Amino acid sequence: MPQVWKSKTDKDEYEKAISEIRQQIRQGNTYQVNYTVQLHNRINSNLFELYNRLVIEQDAKYNCYIEHDDFAVLSMSPELFFEKNGSKLTTRPMKGTVARGINDVQDFRNKHWLANDSKNRSENMMIVDLLRNDMGRISELGSVTVSKLCDIEQYSTVWQMTSTIESQLKEDVSLFDIFNALFPCGSITGAPKISTMSIINQLEPSPRGIYCGSIGICLPHDDRAIFNVAIRTIQVKDDQAIYGVGGGITWDSEWESEYRETCEKSAFLYKSQPTFDILTTAKITQKR
Repeated sequence: MPQVWKSKTDKDEYEKAISEIRQQIRQGNTYQVNYTVQLHNRINSNLFELYNRLVIEQDAKYNCYIEHDDFAVLSMSPELFFEKNGSKLTTRPMKGTVARGINDVQDFRNKHWLANDSKNRSENMMIVDLLRNDMGRISELGSVTVSKLCDIEQYSTVWQMTSTIESQLKEDVSLFDIFNALFPCGSITGAPKISTMSIINQLEPSPRGIYCGSIGICLPHDDRAIFNVAIRTIQVKDDQAIYGVGGGITWDSEWESEYRETCEKSAFLYKSQPTFDILTTAKITQKR
């Protein structure tokens, strides 16, 4: 695969979009917008081999490979949309990112910075509040709790800020009811959800496709279901690949740092993982 992913949104267009979002925030139409761009590449290599390599390099938990006659999807998502286990519902929104350091000292500093950065914590807590409200529509009264707030998770190229929200579902809540209440995930829209999606529709030139959607599995015999948020996801059709990437934009956002964050979230596409082979030797002697 060529090591060049090209964005159709240049820096000037990106800066203009961030400026427009801040204007929308000033007018009271939104608090946070998850603005995304698309990277394009041509892929003519074995897609399943590429997927396996990227899974290792991304070190994510919620992966999926789909190959159809007309298209393929390679999803290396670190983000849980929801998990249903009986009557227990868990969501784990991800909001807040910083690159890994080039050495242990810088790596620790970056992690510490993310954990204590007021802007990233504010973004994360906005989405936590949004999801608590969404979950409250289908959960027993008083059962929605935040078990982890602004936790820091380690990945190969970035540190991510993640929170965990849990609840007990009301009786007879179906999978359709869960999607109807939660989809799309607030972490990839912003808040408030409906008006912010309208702003996204105006600013982003192309539909996101499966990116920022959800892919998962249902296990009806165990009364379980688990679905990811389809970020870190490549869509391929006729050898043309699209990779969507973005982040939450608030009033305090600076376009340069937000643009840099999109690069950090794409870094695993380029990162080459060293491979190791073990060669075992033995000395054979012949006794006479």
